[in-house]
Amino acid sequence: VWGATMTPNGIENAWSVTVESAVAGPIAVSGQLAYVTSGDVLYAINLGTKRIAWQTGMGDNATGGAVVAGSHVIVAAGERLVGFHKDNGSRLWTQSLASGARITGGPAVRGTTVWFGADEFLYSYDFAQRRALWKKPLKVDGRVLTSLCVTDGGLFAGTIRGHLVGVSPGDGGVHWT
Repeated sequence: VWGATMTPNGIENAWSVTVESAVAGPIAVSGQLAYVTSGDVLYAINLGTKRIAWQTGMGDNATGGAVVAGSHVIVAAGERLVGFHKDNGSRLWTQSLASGARITGGPAVRGTTVWFGADEFLYSYDFAQRRALWKKPLKVDGRVLTSLCVTDGGLFAGTIRGHLVGVSPGDGGVHWT
């Protein structure tokens, strides 16, 4: 993992931290901690000290980057979505897919709702209440490939066949493909 300060004069204060293997997806930052998934490990890197603050096993290889929601760091690991405490890495909850499908890409989060894709389906989960909200088929050819993006205008996913799908975050209804 590499970091630096960008100034009008260019890059200054470059630094790096070595992790287990390739970084699996986007890096999430909250306060002075950066959260990085690599192999089956979630790392919290202190941006002040430029050192690993803590690391914890996820139980399976990461399939996307981490996202932060409140005190939670949420990662996709194989067929599970896992929530960790952002300050110390303790596991708070795990949501497994009954179908055994592997989650692809990184999750999207707003409030206490997290959305993720697995195979040809999109899922919505409320991690505060520990309950699934909905599971919807993509209705296009191809499985979810990208990390999801949620905006005021909808929830968006890209597929391995080159489709961009827009759905309602509330009920998963397809707006367009």
